[in-house]
Amino acid sequence: MIHRKVINLATDEKADLHKILYQVQFYFLNILGVVISQRLNFA
Repeated sequence: MIHRKVINLATDEKADLHKILYQVQFYFLNILGVVISQRLNFA
């Protein structure tokens, strides 16, 4: 755990940026999937 924390401190900003981008992409795809499925159900 301690060794990983030291490594994480070195790449903290990049890791956070990638996490944020991944989460935004994940939520966007989820919302898109819900909207498409609702439109197909109501059509």
